[in-house]
Amino acid sequence: MENTNFENIEFTVNNGIAKIMLNRPNSLNSLNDSITNDLKSAFELCNDSSIKAVILGGNGKGFSSGGDIKLMSQLDKNPNALNSLLDNLHSVVIQMRNLDKPIVACVNGFAFGAGFSLALACDFRVSGQKSSFSCAFVNIGLVPDSGASFFLTKLTGSAKATELMMLGNTIDANTAFQIGILNKVVEDEQVMEEAEKLATELSKKPSSSLSRIKKLVNRAIISDLPDQLGLEALFQSEAAKSDNFREGITAFLQKRAPNFN
Repeated sequence: MENTNFENIEFTVNNGIAKIMLNRPNSLNSLNDSITNDLKSAFELCNDSSIKAVILGGNGKGFSSGGDIKLMSQLDKNPNALNSLLDNLHSVVIQMRNLDKPIVACVNGFAFGAGFSLALACDFRVSGQKSSFSCAFVNIGLVPDSGASFFLTKLTGSAKATELMMLGNTIDANTAFQIGILNKVVEDEQVMEEAEKLATELSKKPSSSLSRIKKLVNRAIISDLPDQLGLEALFQSEAAKSDNFREGITAFLQKRAPNFN
């Protein structure tokens, strides 16, 4: 299978392993309609039978900083922009879970907001020692989306998930490993090597077994994922119309603490 050119991601295939790299390093791999459309196309290509495993990572200083803050700051002028982005992101999450082969998240630097959500939607998560994670939506007056409320609760339990979502604190890689978010933490310079090693090991397993195992896991944990995504989208749309959201975005851009009502 030939490598394919995209505007916002890098997509390569080597020895049966597809590598999808978010490639907007100047905006910290923030997520907008363009990059999510590229992701949908890339994951569609991953249905090719020659691909046995997938790596999802990010170029530059981090995995992804989450939703594009420029888009968020212009919602008063274009209120439908958030709904469009959520539709795309939620389609990607469903697509990832329905892909009948394993996806390994390779997290370097940081995974915040919806970027964190994308990592959570993968089957495996490998991280560098200095990486950090945050379900940061509440810090700008929003609610978790892209499956964060679903996957965090499944992976860590309701008590820790509530803490991460309501406080919006940043946690380091070792903490993320201890509470069940990560499969492995390695030295930063070895994170891609470790992800490739894991993907290679998976590619040598019987594809039919891996596909059935993923379906079993999905049946066990994500049977109600579409309903949860719908509720996230509804609450996010409501939150985006609030004064607290406008204050959160303004404070973020002005690099000051928000003054929420």
